[in-house]
Amino acid sequence: MKWTPKVRQKTFGVYFMRKKHDHSALLKYMQMLEDGYSIRFISSKYGINCNRLSKLWLLYQEEG
Repeated sequence: MKWTPKVRQKTFGVYFMRKKHDHSALLKYMQMLEDGYSIRFISSKYGINCNRLSKLWLLYQEEG
């Protein structure tokens, strides 16, 4: 059985990665936090890092 490596697309020496959480998803998480959901719940349900979510929540509260 032959094994072939996975091929990554490479353009001009840069690998492109898709963002996992776009702007609308982050706003949804902020709404959920305002509604009383915990950071840990949102993190486990949607796969966003707790530390990142905490920092975003603090910024959201300060700047809106």
